[in-house]
Amino acid sequence: MIKTLLNLINNLNKRILQNKIIKARKLLEKDTITKEFIEIITILTNELRVEGHKSDITLVPTLRASALNSEEEKDRNMRLMRKNS
Repeated sequence: MIKTLLNLINNLNKRILQNKIIKARKLLEKDTITKEFIEIITILTNELRVEGHKSDITLVPTLRASALNSEEEKDRNMRLMRKNS
């Protein structure tokens, strides 16, 4: 019984993760890095006197992840609002 329950939880977690990955891919497909965005990153890293391009390379995926996280938070809040109404 416990083993079956653990398997169900594991399968559910896998499905949740798969759905998150699919959603993230869809969001990233829409996401484009504009010239203005790159200019802002360049200005920011120059003002902070960061040498090299590692900061630029790190900022783009970080900002994308942040956007994805805020999108998930929005979805979570909408589900809670629907549940409570």
